[in-house]
Amino acid sequence: MPNRSIGVVSTVSGVSIMSSSLDTEYLLAVAADPEIYTRVKLVMQLCDFLEDEESREAERDAIAPVLLKICDDDSAVVRRTLLGRIKASTRVPMDVAVAFVADEEDMACDILKLSPVLDDNVLVGIAKICDTPRQLAMCERTSLPPRLGRTLIEHGDELVVRAVLANPAGRLDEAAYGAIETRHGSLKRFESLLMKRRDVPSMLALDMVDAVSERLLKHASQKNWLDADKAARVISDAKEQGLVRIIARSDPAREQSFVSELMLRDRITPTLLLRAACIGKMDFVEVAIGRYTAMPSSLVHSMMYARGSVGFKALYFKAKLPGKMYPAMRVAVDVFRELHATMGEWTEAQFGRRMIERILTQYEEFSDADKKYLLSTLRKYAGEEAQPLLNQVIDDLAMAA
Repeated sequence: MPNRSIGVVSTVSGVSIMSSSLDTEYLLAVAADPEIYTRVKLVMQLCDFLEDEESREAERDAIAPVLLKICDDDSAVVRRTLLGRIKASTRVPMDVAVAFVADEEDMACDILKLSPVLDDNVLVGIAKICDTPRQLAMCERTSLPPRLGRTLIEHGDELVVRAVLANPAGRLDEAAYGAIETRHGSLKRFESLLMKRRDVPSMLALDMVDAVSERLLKHASQKNWLDADKAARVISDAKEQGLVRIIARSDPAREQSFVSELMLRDRITPTLLLRAACIGKMDFVEVAIGRYTAMPSSLVHSMMYARGSVGFKALYFKAKLPGKMYPAMRVAVDVFRELHATMGEWTEAQFGRRMIERILTQYEEFSDADKKYLLSTLRKYAGEEAQPLLNQVIDDLAMAA
């Protein structure tokens, strides 16, 4: 390997870095040079060496003592020069990055926010003992794994909790959300941030939707905006729509327990199943129908997605679901089976468009009146992304009539 060198303008002669060894004593002597310019020059050249693609890990480790000495330099100019070069580096020794955590607040926050060499174990350890500004800096990392997020919540104040929840890159587990409630007594003060997150446990999200709906109902009643019966209907519909959004992002692996919880709360209704079906959330529908029929899950699955309509029709009516909703549910099942075979994954908009296409083109046994009814049903229950196309199709049918 060719020799590589760092030339330092100082009272000491040039520094030569060989592939076989590094004269760390010499570099430490330069790092102690009284001239700030010399030390800054050394920093720049050492950092160039760190980022050199030809430098080996052993060589980079060999200059770590020199970099650590610079981290303790009396001059903030020297330390800030080093920080500016290594804060986003993937090649700097981790000990060097950690050394900046104890430096002035702004420098510590920079390294905690940006350094990719600080691993989860180190960050978790720091989060447990550091002050609020440093914890807030960690909350801004572009990757905030569940363990770190949970630790920040467990050891940070309300500002830190808010910062964790506001980070869209953060992933939180159920234990983290439980820690928020344990430490702060109530989730209400964090409601606006929690409503924007996609990893909130389903039942917690449902509790928040219900709480917001109840407050809205109370406010509407106090202001006499609606009569009591109509207000109750509006709020009931809002709760169901909110639940559908929760269902849309629910974890398929936990669908059984989710359905069980909803049944205990008497929250599963035929219209809820139809809403879920119209956005393609058939795993939820399948589990719920399985509970209604008390049939083995494997048999429910095969009957739902078997070719033809006989199997699903028998299953549907065994679950004692309303007959008027059967055609729309059948369309949803057919579209799900088709997309699952051809695409694997799809958006709500794609699912809605395919349902519209099928209603218009592939069901000869449906009369025009049936199709209009189906499209109206779909407009009521499908996802928001499908609404513009539905409105256009229904308007076109009305004009053609």
